[in-house]
Amino acid sequence: RKPNAIVLQSPLMSAVRVVFPRLFTVPLTDIMVNINKVSHFECPTLIMHGTVDEVIHVDHGKRLAQLVPEGRLFALEL
Repeated sequence: RKPNAIVLQSPLMSAVRVVFPRLFTVPLTDIMVNINKVSHFECPTLIMHGTVDEVIHVDHGKRLAQLVPEGRLFALEL
């Protein structure tokens, strides 16, 4: 059964990109490679992300929202 909608809170593009944000390719050893998965979502997707997140930069949420066909970013001033 397909979901009607998805909500992601402070998602990361990939585990390696949290540590090395300027990578253009994802190493084979990377885990949680969301950047390769979100383009396959087939329902509206809300991505919530804090703009001052010190662990996972808001750029992760922005990029993922761009890649989801029906993606929307809700940036929180937190």
